[in-house]
This record gives sequence, structure tokens and C-alpha cells, in this order.
Amino acid sequence: MKLGRKILSIILALMLLCCLTPMTGHAAQRELEISVPCVNPVSHQIMDWKYPYSDDYFRESSEYFYLDLARASLGLALSAFRNNGQDLEDQYETYLTAAGFTDLDAFGYDQETTKDTLSGVIGCKRIDDFILIAAAPCGQGYGKEWASNLEVGNEERHVGFNKAAQILEGKINDYIREHQLTGKMKIWLSGFSRAAAVSNLTAADMIDSGRFEDVYAYLYGVPRTTRAEDHFDYRGIYNICGKYDPVTMIPMETWGYERYGTDYYTPAQEMDSQYMIYTIYNSITNYDLTGDMFYFNPEINYQLHLIIEFLNELFPTSADYAAKFQDTLMRYWTEADPERIGSILMSALSAMKELNQREAYSSEIFIDYLTYIMSRHLKGNTAQVDRGLWNPDQKIAENVLREHMPYTYICWMFSDIDLEMLLVGPWTTRRLSFFGNVDVEVWEDGFFLSGLDRNGEIYFRDSFEEQGISVSEDILGAYYLTNVYIFRNGRQTVVNVPADGQYQVRVLTDGPENLIYYDVLNTPDSTFGDSDTMFIQNLQKGIYEMTVEGTEDLTRLTALEGDISNVVETGFHYSPTMVMSNESSAEEHINMGTLLQILLYAAVFVLALLLVCLVILIVHLIRRRRGHQPFSAWYIIVPHLLVIGVFMLLTQFFTVNMFSIGKTREICAGITMFVLFLLALRGFIRQRNIPNLMIAGLMLLLGFANIFLYQKSSLASSSTGHFILYCACIAGLTALTVSTFFRKRPEKELLA
Repeated sequence: MKLGRKILSIILALMLLCCLTPMTGHAAQRELEISVPCVNPVSHQIMDWKYPYSDDYFRESSEYFYLDLARASLGLALSAFRNNGQDLEDQYETYLTAAGFTDLDAFGYDQETTKDTLSGVIGCKRIDDFILIAAAPCGQGYGKEWASNLEVGNEERHVGFNKAAQILEGKINDYIREHQLTGKMKIWLSGFSRAAAVSNLTAADMIDSGRFEDVYAYLYGVPRTTRAEDHFDYRGIYNICGKYDPVTMIPMETWGYERYGTDYYTPAQEMDSQYMIYTIYNSITNYDLTGDMFYFNPEINYQLHLIIEFLNELFPTSADYAAKFQDTLMRYWTEADPERIGSILMSALSAMKELNQREAYSSEIFIDYLTYIMSRHLKGNTAQVDRGLWNPDQKIAENVLREHMPYTYICWMFSDIDLEMLLVGPWTTRRLSFFGNVDVEVWEDGFFLSGLDRNGEIYFRDSFEEQGISVSEDILGAYYLTNVYIFRNGRQTVVNVPADGQYQVRVLTDGPENLIYYDVLNTPDSTFGDSDTMFIQNLQKGIYEMTVEGTEDLTRLTALEGDISNVVETGFHYSPTMVMSNESSAEEHINMGTLLQILLYAAVFVLALLLVCLVILIVHLIRRRRGHQPFSAWYIIVPHLLVIGVFMLLTQFFTVNMFSIGKTREICAGITMFVLFLLALRGFIRQRNIPNLMIAGLMLLLGFANIFLYQKSSLASSSTGHFILYCACIAGLTALTVSTFFRKRPEKELLA
């Protein structure tokens, strides 16, 4: 009897144990945190961050999105970056080895990059009854592979990305065969930027092959890849993009291109009314990652978006682009260099042939607009710095392409923001444009948010008490004032308003004004703005208001104070070429034509001086041969001083007016220092002694330092203080070189 009870107790205990054991048949794995350093692609600052990993991620179906797996995939994508022997290398081993993957097969990292190459890594791991294969192509530091990004073609898939995807798929197939992998298999793909596009196509092909039980593809900053009508049907592919990441907008959706799988978008100020709250969380992450605050710049977003809209208008189809622009652009842009985006586009457009009248006109407007924003906006003016939109300690490319930087995606994915608001939040913005000498204000529920006067100066109301805000809420109120963004280009005031709220926009006039205004609706998946009505009306001195709500039709202005007359509502076909023309023609700026003229005049001036110097030299030699006294040293010094003075001023001129085209500064600074070196060398030849030789050597070293260090650093700026300091330094060096002509040779003429 006792034996029977014991047996029964054992059976019941076993049954209870079975009930408490998870039905999956495995124990949950502890989540790992793997530290992976990566290099900022522009500043080359090393950033170290911890990414999670757990085998449990892959025990679940790939048809559902998992935030932890998305974060892990970001670590995998960044670990595959190619650093070309600088700073860091082979970080894929850091992540995959720590995660338990073996038999790592890295390919392409040791070869010279071309348009048709690809590097990346593949590894595998057995989990329960299946084998997990991890594959990540390289998304940074890939050099000349950049040209394939521009090879769109006119086929169902982006030609350049598809060629790279075929390489990756071949490597995966070879890996499976060489390692004799059989049975149940799953595959995990990740990638950033170009690598994300490659993995997007590869993941779709892996799903179509039916070879894998699950395909997990979490991709970041993904360009569009395919024109397949069933692109939405690919479960397991998740494309995480910034709403204003310019890379994710191309190729244009008007050409029919989309991405395989499901698109998710991180927030943007232009579309999310709660954006400023989100940036608090982001700044915490960004400070831990980079030691700096989180920056964003709606004005740059607007300008990049307008450029893409223009290209969309200039080339309405991919066939137009492939036939007229693709080869030219690829020839000029053989390697990624964010600092040269503007000059490359201008050179490529200028080299285009067989343009009709419309295309030629649009190209001229576009080139002029590029020089306008380069000379006026992209130099990090004080207003943008003061508003926290521009980081003066970072390079121009990093400020301009901030939405596409890897650390921007890290900040979003690791911020403590509700998942639905993080990736599935509002995604429509309303861009209102007002042409006229008016002040524009934005209000919400009777509270003033922000204002911009006709001179482009931001202003706020005198006190929060006037608006009913208590003193304890001042800080929050001040922070909230920047929730909408207003800026002015020429005679146009642009207001970006999120479409997930209701706002009141006010226009203030000081006298009779003929006002023109219209609005454009944009979403991340619609590159070209949607607008069909323009309003024209005469306003007397007063205050006028309209309500902007969601995506409803724009209403007419109504008078709070003053009179409105001659109201016209006209059909309007939105054109980015028209916007660029209005903005760039409203203010004086240095365009490419003027730039080339300045450089041409400078070159003619230098050639004339060289001719004068040659004549002086010949006469000098003849006089010495005939026994006459040689010319005074000033005949040599003065022409050099003229060249130094001209190019010193041109260096600072281009610093102020063409800051984003660094080559112009570098060329002028280089000529200045080279002439200083020549002057010191002439002084050494005339009065040969060791101090003069040392001065000549110093000028040579300072010349290289000026071109390759100083002009590329954040120390070079367009401020008045910098202008005075730079001129003073050149004047001091000039005085030092001139002194070499008046140092007499030593009596023993040691160097004779």
C-alpha cells in the first residue's frame, strides 16, 4: 500500500512538473548585451553601444515585429561596417562570436572596391532543432561601390542593388553547401543604407525560395528597391526609415519603386506634434552615445526634400533618368563623399546633353538654387546654431545628413518611447508657403507657439502670463514653443505644421500687401508634394488668421483686424522648380557663374603678375651681366604681396559665401601659402643663410597644415572675428617672409 502511494506521488509530481515546464520544450535564454564599437562615417569618432541578443528571438515566428530583435539587428548591421584598416576592423566578430555564432565567413573586406563588389559576413548557430544563419552586408566605408547606388536602370528592380543582392545570395548558397547545412533552417538578415537595400532584395528571394522556415530581416535607412506589385506581401521584412531620411526617398515612388515588406518610420518634427517630448528621451541616449545633445534640422530637411522633388520633376520616369542622367552622375560620383554632394550634382547637371528647353531651364534654376543654399544656409549661421539646429563642432556633411546617420537610428531605437508612437506614429506634414512682406505666427488652442517676422527674425510673446500659462510651466512652455518650425527664404515664409493637430496661423501686415499662399501635403512615401489651389488676395494693415487642421482643405484667411480684397482662388500645379526660382532670385548670392568668373579673374591677375615678374627677371639678369646694379628686392616682393593679398581675401570671401564648397577655400588658401613659400625661397636664394632656410621650410609646412588641417576643421568659420584673425596671421607670416630679403649673408657664407 505504501509502495503504491509512493508510485502515485511520483507520478503526480512528474505530471505537475510537466505542467510547469514551458510547452516550447526549451528553457528561456538569458538576454545578452554585446558591446559593439562603430565609427561615425563623417567625424570618425568611435561610438560604443550595447546591443541585445537572445536565441529566443528566433524561436518566435518572423511574421511579427519584435523591438528587441530590431535592436539586435541594428548591432549586427553596424558590426559589418567596413573601416578599411582605420580605427576599427572586423567588428562582426565582436558581435557574432559573442552571440554564439560560429564558422564566420567574411568576404570582400580584403579587396579593392568597385561598382560591382560587395563585402559582408555570414555565420551560423544551431538553436534547438534548427540552424540559424546570420548574414549582414557592409553598409559603410564601401568606397567605389557607391556608384551602384546610382545605377537605377529601368527594370523591376534597382539594377545596382540587385547586382549586389545576387552576390550576397550566391555567398549564402555557397556557405550552406560548403558547411553541409541540412534540415530545418532560418535566416537572419540586417543592413544599413545600401546594405539594407541589398538585404531587402535578398530577403524577398529567400522567402520566395521556400528554403527557410523563417526569414527575419530588420533593415535601417532603406532605399527603395523594387517595382513588384506584391511587395507588401513579404512578411518578416521590416524596413525602419527616418521620415526625412533622404536616402529612403530614392528611387522615387513616382517611378514605381517601393520596398519589399513592411515600412516603419521614426518620428519627425514636421509630422509629430509630440516630437519635442520625444527628443528629450533621444537626447539622453545621444549623450550616452556621443557625449552631445540630439540635433535635428527641419530647414535642411526641407531643402533636401525640395532637391529630391526637383529631380523627380526633371526626370518623371526612371527611363528618363537612366537615359539622360544616370551615366553622367555615376561618372562624377564614383565614391561617396558627402562634402561634395552639391558640387557633384552641379557638375553632373552641367554635363548633361540633349536637353530640351524645359530641362535646360530647370537645370539652370537648380544649379542656382544649390549655390544659394550653399552660400546662405549650409554654413551653419548663427540663427541655426542658437536654435540648436546646427552643431558647429561637426562637419557640414554630418549636419546636413543627420537624418541618415547610424547614431540617429540608434537613438530612436533605444529611446524609451512607446513602440506605436516610435514607428507607427503620424506621418503627414503640411507645408504652408506665404509670399509677401509679412510676419507669420503659429498658435494652438489660443496659445502662441512661434513667430517669424518679414526679416527672418524669430520672436516670442513678452510673457507667458499674457497667455494664461503659470510661472511653474514656463520651462515646459518655452520648450514647447519650438514644436512647429518657421523659416524664411527670400520673400517666402515656410511653415511646417504636423497634420495630427489643429493650429491657427496668423499673418500680420504693416500696410497694403499682395499676399500669395498655398500649402503642400507630404508623407514619407510620397516624394512629390500634393497641392492644387493657390490663394491670392490684397491685405490692408492688420492681423489675419486661418485654421489648419489635419489634411482638410486649406481655408481662406479671415480678418481679425484689417480688410481683405480682390480674393482669387486659382488652380495650382505645385512645382519645385518654381519654388527654387522664387527663393534663389529673391536675394543676392554667389552662384556658380559668378564663382567661376571670380576664379578666372584671379587666374588672369596671377598670370599677368607672373609675366611682369618674368620681364623683371630677364632685365635683372641683363643688368647684372652688363655690370649694373641689380634691381631692388622690392621688385620681387611687391608682386608676391599682391598675389598673397588677393588670395588671402578670396579665401575668406569663399569662407563667407561658399562655405559648403570647401575646395574653393582650400585652393585659395593653398595658393596664398604657396606664394608665401616662394617668397621665402626667393629671400633664401638672395640672402642664403640658415634662418632664411628655416623660414622657407616653415612656410611649406604651414601651407600643408592650412590646406589639409585648418581649412577642413571647425575652426574655419565665416565670422568677422575669424576674418580679422586670419588676415592678421597671414600678415604676420608675410612680414616674416619679407624679412628674409634683408637678412645679410654671414661673413663666412656657410651655405655658399
